[in-house]
Formats: sequence, structure tokens, C-alpha cells
Amino acid sequence: MYALTGKILRLNMTDKSFVIEDNKYAKDYLGGLALGTRIMYDEVPAGTNPTDDASKIVLAAGALAGTSASCSGRTNVSLMSAFTDKPLIADAHMGGNMAPQIKFAGYDAIIVEGKSDTPVWVKILNDQVTFEDASDLWGKGTRETTSLLNKEAGPEFCVCAIGPAGENLVPDSIIVNSMCHAAGCGAGAIFGSKKLKAIVIHGTGSIQVADAAKLMELNHYQLSDLIGVNNNHVMPSNQQSWNEFVGNTRWQGGPGKEWALAHGGPLDTGEQVPGDINAIGMRNHTMNFFQGDVAFKHTVKTGGCHACPIRCYPQLHFDALEEYGTADNTATCMTMTRSKDFYAGHVKDFEEEGDGTLTLGSHCQWLMDDYGVWCGYGDLDYTFRYCVEHDVFKQKLSEEEYNEIPWDLMEAGDPLWANDMISRIALKKGEFGRVLGLGSLRTALEWELPDSFWNEATGIYFNFKKGYIRHHSSESFGQVGGLINIVFNRDSMCHTHQNCLGNGLPYEIVKARLEGMFGEGCADPSGSYTPMNQAKAKFAKWSIVRNNVHDTLALCNWVWPMTFSPKKERNYEGDTSLEAQLLTAVTGEEWTEESLDLVGEKAMQLQRAMTALGMNSKNLRADHDGVSDWVFDRDPDVEAFTEGTTKLERNDWETALDMYYEEWGWDKATGIPTRATLEKFGLADVADALDEAGLLPA
Repeated sequence: MYALTGKILRLNMTDKSFVIEDNKYAKDYLGGLALGTRIMYDEVPAGTNPTDDASKIVLAAGALAGTSASCSGRTNVSLMSAFTDKPLIADAHMGGNMAPQIKFAGYDAIIVEGKSDTPVWVKILNDQVTFEDASDLWGKGTRETTSLLNKEAGPEFCVCAIGPAGENLVPDSIIVNSMCHAAGCGAGAIFGSKKLKAIVIHGTGSIQVADAAKLMELNHYQLSDLIGVNNNHVMPSNQQSWNEFVGNTRWQGGPGKEWALAHGGPLDTGEQVPGDINAIGMRNHTMNFFQGDVAFKHTVKTGGCHACPIRCYPQLHFDALEEYGTADNTATCMTMTRSKDFYAGHVKDFEEEGDGTLTLGSHCQWLMDDYGVWCGYGDLDYTFRYCVEHDVFKQKLSEEEYNEIPWDLMEAGDPLWANDMISRIALKKGEFGRVLGLGSLRTALEWELPDSFWNEATGIYFNFKKGYIRHHSSESFGQVGGLINIVFNRDSMCHTHQNCLGNGLPYEIVKARLEGMFGEGCADPSGSYTPMNQAKAKFAKWSIVRNNVHDTLALCNWVWPMTFSPKKERNYEGDTSLEAQLLTAVTGEEWTEESLDLVGEKAMQLQRAMTALGMNSKNLRADHDGVSDWVFDRDPDVEAFTEGTTKLERNDWETALDMYYEEWGWDKATGIPTRATLEKFGLADVADALDEAGLLPA
């Protein structure tokens, strides 16, 4: 079989057994997101608590994982969410090396089920699977666990482990592979409930492709003509000899931009002319984008995931953190840039002016990865700071517990504050640790936080009903970004539309490209929004569909699709058919954008139906797709659609939902897929389940 192995590995933690099964889903679901979602639908009843005996977790590699396709190292993790008010279908993702190793070992996915009564780790070498005692690893962080298991199994193995947060069933917990590539959504708690400390995997096989020469040709075409950096920013942030435009982009490399701590001495990243594929890895520097040139001063090199030339993971070193054991770290964003929230604004400089946020951020990120705590795309960061600034801790904690917490370390900007705070969450120490680790929605419910929690002027939470942080929402193309943020059961994690915004190209070039794809008026410039139209609905839907395609193929949606190009001779136009071309070359079957997008849409239709079943909701429009008031109430003295404001208008939003649901084939009144829509995608059995539950639209 080309691309896929045709096999699934099932690990039963209860009796320490494994079964290698045929992948009956391969033809219709390919891999990754679509495959994991279908397995969860078939095997885990709606409403199952994520840590119950009946709960399962699926680690699925994509159809292109293990090939040479660029940026194909993502692993999709399908599970029941641990941080929402009701358990709902969700998916988490991690880069690193897990997905290719799953494929090289001979599998398309790993299903973990049952519960062990003692801690174990699972060693997988092709079809040799053993369950090993992990008692001596229980309580250790992910970094020490990874080091010990690589010494035990071999350096060629990929270690995917949990830390104390997962062991203690903290809803905001992660699994981590290759030291720093994490999947959240409470995946760590599911591993912990099964007493699974780690999966340690290596495969000596390979993935067969139908047309290796064509695959190589397509890879070269992408690297020489299409690819930029992460977020597919295609213009540098500095003037080089070749670029027509300069933007505030993540393309930070350039003449005079040095990796100051590179082995052998400072390394000038130099020019990165499009077409020079050997210079691609010098372009990106995510931390410099967020923190300025102070990040270059701490850079040793850049790294990243299997099969990815972008190298978006800077390896950083901080002399000031030597005494804390966290001097060397590799990570991308969020907690690295949000340490000021964990310190409630009390950030000090260490070695030079302006280095405090980055230094403390790296320290916090190191600890969170090691303890296995999930930030929820900044969710935990914001929740903590709100509770400090609104005296929630003083009101809700006992006097004894409040006084025992070393707030003086926080106010001093001392790294040891992060050690104390993060360990409390990971260990569920006191009400402070237990409640903060629940996730923002459940934290707000338990501590009865007021509406201001969801509606601070900064506009943090987009969907307050599900309690998740906005992720490139209404500030990104207005209604388009907003609509993208309502469909999942966590932050949308969708960069398809975001990659068209702020990529360094002038708005007129971006607009012309997108209007050629979706129609006139599909893409408003930031802060200059117009009323809803059908073209915006098409753009929003396509963004989600293509996001799902990437998560199914295991292509990084932080980079894909190739909507734009850095080359002027292409008029900066990318090639959104490349995913289909790659799949055609790999499988030997003819794939088009349209046929591949149907797979991405099918995954969304299934997830949407599963959400209705999980919530037992007859009306997802009312019960699920809620928007925080700040979206409509910000800038109170300014009308919506006025130049300079990103606020939306309530009646227009209802129109947006109507148009969006129409594009998806969902009932307008309820936002639930109709029988005709589900049957169109071969999901008649799902329609029957909705009907039996009394949830199918009339």
C-alpha cells in the first residue's frame, strides 16, 4: 500500500496486550485528524469522561507522514476534551518525530485503551511491543523521563511522555515527544488515567510512494518557488537585495542578524534569496519576531520537526538561568512570550535591558513542558493574571493557603516563582493548584468569576461558552476569523486564513489573490470591516476545511497552504493545489483540490455531529457557537464597520452564521448537519444516531 501502512496498533493497558489490526478506514479517512475522529466516534460513547475506563486516545499519523513531503511531521491526537464543562470530541497536535516513527514502525495510528493498575511504559520496535514497568519513572518530569528511556531503549527511539500533571489527572495537561513537542487538550490526563508514562517507538521500515521522482520534483518546486517561513510569511522583516516589500513578519533572518551563541562563534544568517533552498533554515526566528533582537543574542541554532525546512524552534541559552537548571531550552511561542502574565506584570531584566520577558518566558516554558502543564494557547496565563488583578485568590483561597503561597517571589520577578506556581498546578496542590488546572471555563464556574473575566477590554476569550482563548479570530479578516473560531471544542488552531494576513505583502496583493478564490469582498483589511457577504462565508469554510486537510495529511497548518509565494516573477501567487499533487504522487491515485477538500469537510461534519451528541444539544447555534460580548461591545462610542475598529455588529453576526451554516449544509436554525449533508459524505449512520437521540434537524 502506498502512503499508508494499512495497519493500526491497539494497546490494551488493562491486560498489557496489543493487537495489530487492518486499517479499515484508510480509503475514506486517510489518516491523522479524519482517521482519529472516526475511531473515536466508533469506539467511545458520546459523553464519556476522558479519564473513565471507556475512554480512549488515538495518536494518528497523516497520509504524508514518513514521506519526504515538507512539514509533514505532525501527529494528530484525538480524544475527549478534559477541560470543557462536558466531555467533547477534540484533537490536539504535536510536531517532533512521533508521526514518522509510527509510520516507520508499520502503523497508521496507535489506539490506547483500558487502564493499567501500575505505571508502565510501552516500547514499540516495529511489530515487537512490550509493556515495561515505569514505577521508577512515576513522578519524574518529561525531560528526565525522556533521557532515561532513550538510554534504556536507544537514542533512535522517539519518547512521548507525561509529567506529574498528567499523572495527577490535571485537565490542563500535555503529552510531550522529543523533549519539547507537546499536544494539549488534557492528553496528559488520559495517559495518566491509564498509568501510561510513555510510548517509546522506533521503526526500521519505510513508506512506499508511487512516484518518487514526482515527489522529489514537487518538493523542490515548493522549496524553491513557494515556501516562506512559519505562518507562511513570504517577505522578510528587513531589506535584502532581492525583496520588493518589507513587513513585520517572522522572516527575521538577514544580513547582520546573528545567532550570537552559535557553536564556533556568532553566525550571520545572511541573505535568503528565494530559490536558495539551503538558506531556508536561516530565515525564521519566531522569538525574535515577538521579543526583538534580544532573542538573537541568546540563540544557539534553530531546530524543528521531522521533514521540515522551516526550523521554527530556536534553541536558546540563558546564563542567568544556569543556577535553576533551565539555561538551555527550545520552544516556539505563547508561554515564551506570556511570562509577564504568570508574574502579573512583575518582570525584571537579568543581563541587559529588555531581556526579562524572554528569560522568564523560557524558564516558564521549560518548567511547563517538564511538569506537563498545558497553557491552552495562553488560557492559563490570562486566567492567572486576571485572578491576581481582581483579588480572586484572596477571596477564594483559605487564609492559610493564601499566606503560604510565596507572592513575594512573583512580585520580585524571581524565577523561583514559576517553579512554585507550576508545581502547584501539576501536583494539584491546594485549591490554587487544583482549580487553576481545570481550564478557564471550569475555573470560572467553580470560583463564580464575573462576566468581566470573559470581556476584558483586551478581548481574550472569543467563545465564552466553551471557555477558550481566541485564536486569530475577529481581528483576522473580521467575520471570517470569528466564524473559524466557533466550530471546534477548543481554540481553533487554524492558520489557513492567518497565513494570508501579515505575510509581508501589501493588502492589495493579498486581496486580489483571495478574491480570485472566493469572490469580491471576501477579505477586509484589519480595522476596516464591511458587512457580511457570502464570499466571506466561503473563505471561512475553506480555511477550516484546508486546516482539516493538513491535520489529516500531517502537514503543518502553521505553514500550509501555499497561498502566496516570495517570488515576484510569480506575482507572489502560491499554489493551493500542492497538497493534492503531493498525495497523487505518493498514492498513485488522482487527487484534486476538490476531492481532497471533501475529506477535510467530512472530518468537520463528523466532529460537528459528535459535538451535538456530546452536548445532547438540539441547537448548537444557541448552545455552542456563543461569542463573548467584547466582540460587539468594544469601542462603545464607535459604530461597527467604522474605520479603525475591529468590533462586529450583533445582527450582522447572525447573518454571518446563516451564510456560514448554508455553506456547510447545516440547518440554519440549529447549526446541526442535516441528514442530506451527512449522507452526502457517507455518514448515514451518524445521521441515524442523531435521529435516534432526537437531535437531527427536521
